[in-house]
Amino acid sequence: MDNLNHPIRVGRFGDGNCLWGHICVQEGDVIYEVKAIIAVSNGQIRDSDPTDADIRGHHRDMLVRAAKEAQARSKTTFIFKGNQANPNFQKHANQLAVQCGIPTSGRQVHSGGSFPHYEVTLYAAAILADNP
Repeated sequence: MDNLNHPIRVGRFGDGNCLWGHICVQEGDVIYEVKAIIAVSNGQIRDSDPTDADIRGHHRDMLVRAAKEAQARSKTTFIFKGNQANPNFQKHANQLAVQCGIPTSGRQVHSGGSFPHYEVTLYAAAILADNP
């Protein structure tokens, strides 16, 4: 793994709205890896918790950072990966791949625990075009 590590930790892990993850480089591939993302509090958050919109905004920012990092490394794509990715995450990742990446790239990359790790390949230029 390269020395690159752009972490994000917003909210409390697994308790209310949160986004925990990082951007790294492995074997030349830029990867935005999500450890936990919850942005569906349905109004059940404490005053100190980030809102659904906060989490979505931070997630969008991380996608843009990964896209810029890929381009800085002369890559056209980057990997968006979720650890222990539940069906909702997999659906979101697949929708992103249809909109901004390789539509058939979704795949389980590791099993174990309750859910598999799941990843898709996204085009850096498409992410940046959608987030000027």
